[in-house]
Amino acid sequence: LAIVGDYLVGDVIVSQPAMVDSTRKMLNLHDYLEIPILGIIENMSWLKVGAITYHPFGKSTVDEIAAEFGVPVLGKIPLDPKIAEGVQQGNPFLPEGFLEPIDNTVKAIIETR
Repeated sequence: LAIVGDYLVGDVIVSQPAMVDSTRKMLNLHDYLEIPILGIIENMSWLKVGAITYHPFGKSTVDEIAAEFGVPVLGKIPLDPKIAEGVQQGNPFLPEGFLEPIDNTVKAIIETR
């Protein structure tokens, strides 16, 4: 995701817990090309079933990678299978509380700028 005005402000890297190597490669490429990184968002970070939180793609490593490269973590977006089911049925569904981590991430991106 590139944030562009009259010039390239920077990129937001979107990753997943299982994409550790790809995320590092992307961050190294940005460093090599001298493209500013505004931060990292981790998509499909966790899955909540009742009161239990699962990490179907492995535990989050985004905090560790962000610290390694000196960039902020802008947010962690949850995975919810009800959303995919709703989209497939033509009836998009957003569970209660789902937008909060997305809203927090968007606010973090705006504040980074």
